[in-house]
Parts: sequence; C-alpha cells; structure tokens
Amino acid sequence: MMSTHFKRFKQDTLSHSSSSFKSWVCYAFLPVSLCLGCGDHSTGEQADLSQEMQSTPQAESELEGMESNPELEASEYTLIRSDREHDDSPEVSSEVFSQHVMANQEFSFTLHREAVPQDKANVMLSAWSVRQAFALMLPGANERGREAISATLGFDLDLTNALRATNELNDELDARQMDESESQAPIILCSANSIWVAHDSEIQAPYLDMISEHLDTGVYMVDFKGDPEGAQQAINTWVEEKTQDRIQNLLPRDIISELTKTVFTNAVFFKAPWSKPFNEQATTSAPFMTSAGEEVMTDMMKGEQYASAALVDGTQVLTLPFRDNQLAMTFLMPIEDSITELEIDLNAERWAELLSQQVSELRIVTLPKFKFETTVPELGEYFKEKETNLLFESGAIDQVLSEQALVISKIVHKSFIEITETGGEASAATAIITSEPSIPEYGPEVVIDRAFLFAIHDQTTGAILFFGKVGNPSE
Repeated sequence: MMSTHFKRFKQDTLSHSSSSFKSWVCYAFLPVSLCLGCGDHSTGEQADLSQEMQSTPQAESELEGMESNPELEASEYTLIRSDREHDDSPEVSSEVFSQHVMANQEFSFTLHREAVPQDKANVMLSAWSVRQAFALMLPGANERGREAISATLGFDLDLTNALRATNELNDELDARQMDESESQAPIILCSANSIWVAHDSEIQAPYLDMISEHLDTGVYMVDFKGDPEGAQQAINTWVEEKTQDRIQNLLPRDIISELTKTVFTNAVFFKAPWSKPFNEQATTSAPFMTSAGEEVMTDMMKGEQYASAALVDGTQVLTLPFRDNQLAMTFLMPIEDSITELEIDLNAERWAELLSQQVSELRIVTLPKFKFETTVPELGEYFKEKETNLLFESGAIDQVLSEQALVISKIVHKSFIEITETGGEASAATAIITSEPSIPEYGPEVVIDRAFLFAIHDQTTGAILFFGKVGNPSE
C-alpha cells in the first residue's frame, strides 16, 4: 500500500505520440507545482492554468481521491510526489556552496579528460547534467553508495549539505533566464529532472520527501516489464521536449528491458544571444589549424566586441559575454603547447588563474562558427573505473524502492552545441538506468568432501609449483 504521506495521481490513458505526451506532461505537472520553465511549460497560458487548478479545492480534492490501479495499462503513466513543499530558500553556508561549485568545475575537466572519445576532433559533455542525474540518486543510496558518489563527483559527504547546495545552485542559474526584449532575444536556461520507476514498485517515502524538498520533483510510474518500448519512447519524448528537440533518442532501442527498475534523467537546455552579436556579412571563409596540425578552411566570424582576454603562459584566453553579462563563453587556445597538454593540465585552480588574468576592453575578435553533437552511449564504463564501481554491483542504491536494492546497468549521455553570429545554443541529457541485482546462472554444483589431490600451477605454461594430497583436513 502507498503511504498517505504522499499523493498518487493516475492520469488518463495516453498514446505514445509526441503531442499526446507533451499535453499530458503539462497536466500531470501543474497540480503539484512541478513546472520548471522548460519546454512547453513556460507559457503564460499554462502558468495561469496552474494557478487556477491549485486554487480550486474541488480539483485538489478530486486528485487526492483518485484511486491508483496497481495493474497499469502499458500506455498509462502515473506521477507520484511527496506533499512536502520544495525548499525555495535553502540554508547552505558560503563555504559549502563554493565547494559545490568548484566540484562542478573539477568534475567538468576530469570528465572531459577521461571520458570523451579520444578519436573525435569535436566533443562536448555536460558534467552539469551528469551531476544532476546522480543528485537524483544520491538520497536513494546507502552510506557506502553516497561516499562513492561524493568521491567521484565531488558532492559534500553530508547528504543535507549536498542536496541544499544543489538546490541553491539550481535556483541561482534559474534566475539567469530573461524574457525577450524589443532589441534582444531571450535567455533560456533550463535544467529539468525526472525519475522513472517500474509501476509495480513501492517507493520509500523518505526518498520522495527529499527529492521533492531539495530537487523539486517526483517520479513517473511506467511499465518497464510489459511495455519497455513504450517506456523508452516516453523518456525520449520527455528529453526531446525539454531540449527543444535538440537531444533525440537519448535511450537507444533495447536499452530498457523487463529487468529495468528505474531511470534517473536530466535534461539541460541553454540558448542566449551575445551581448553584442557579430555581423553576419563579416563572416568569411578563413584558415583554421586543427588539433591534428592540419589547416582547413571554415566560416570565421569577426567583429568588434567588448571582451575579456589574456595570454597566460602560452594560452590565449578569451571570454565573450552573453546578453546578461553573467553567462559567458570562454575559449582556451594553446599557442605553444598542444591542446592535449592543456587538457591534461586543466583543473579548477588553473581555470581560476586563467580567468583572473583577463582584461576587459574593446577589441576585434575572430572565431569560428561551429555546430556538432556528441554521443557517449557507454558513459557507465568511466564510472566503473572510479569509486562508483560499487553502484554497478553491490546494491548500494537501497533507499529508493521498498522491495529491493538497485544497481546501475547503463549510463548514456548526449549533447549538442551551435555557435553562430547571434549567440550560442547548447543542450545535453543524461540517463542512469538501474536494474535489480542480477542472480548469477550456475553450472552443476561441485562439492569437495572427500580425500583429494591438489596442485598449484601456472595455467599458461603448465608448470606445477606445488603438488600434494589431503586425506583429513581436520588434522
């Protein structure tokens, strides 16, 4: 039975078409204040509907009175959320918050250095998105699991501090959004989280409380076992909506199976105009030296910009502000060393040093237009080499579901970026798929329970190092 500590909402049967799912998401989110300003939820019409529904006692009463069907149809999805309100003023010390931000920086450089495909000239990962997905898992892990996540991704070891710092940073960045003005396009910065759980599972109430209070979300109940393809499509549609269709098919076919128990998902979307756009008429084809040492011709933008720059120890640093002058894009170009050496040396301390040396002034700036996608279908392999390896095998995620612990089976990540004369657009999505701990398949049982001979030997060369007999092991 579900605890009365949280509410369970059962929605109407849906088709798996994109339009149907989008309309359902709006309806499911509005009564429980889950709209985060992403995708279609940011329109004024929907905001008005949210206020109307929340202020209608009859609507609230009807929702609370809905009975949940334990045998959900394949095309039905249920939203569960704790009735604990989101903490919109988290109490976190400046020291904890600063460490949280620095950990984000450090993990960004480490993930880029160790997890990106080395055979690609253009790559981008969002360590932000990956950390958000793991933040959803953090309150569901036991002490060993939290220690492993903290050691690898830099979260504070104190769970409350980690969640409050995550909440505070999310709120800070959410405030960067700006409406369209007469002369400038809007700034859109949206990070959205969702958790998808097998519909026949029972969720632990403390977990629901924490993700509602600190991460402002609930969980979707889906039928992984009966309709894995439908569940996969629902998650992919959600990601596409949140990233304005920039990240498509995050979950490939057959990644969801009847053993899947949860999918922790984050999607982030950013789009902003430059503080001063480049003149498109000034863009020309010009030479560019690639990381392989070859010269190619590409479209280069050129224009007058009030920008920060410095040449520090052979590295050219350039920071271009977006419209609000708080969000910016920084370029690091090695003049003397290779880009690989710069990647190896870069850490949070070095990053701060490079930024601090810059001087802001009016200057002529030339840089390339570019656009590319990055897909890392096996990001889990990176985490298997870290302390987080135990999350793949030990069942350390044991505080999400009541009936069983979870292990990570796959982690997938996709990103997109486009830089043009008008500004920048970037998006990314991460999904952490978990399953129940696997039960090994055994061959015929072997019992050594009578006198035996034994040898200790090298299996490659065949050399026997020791040979003997045990007639009575109790002597």
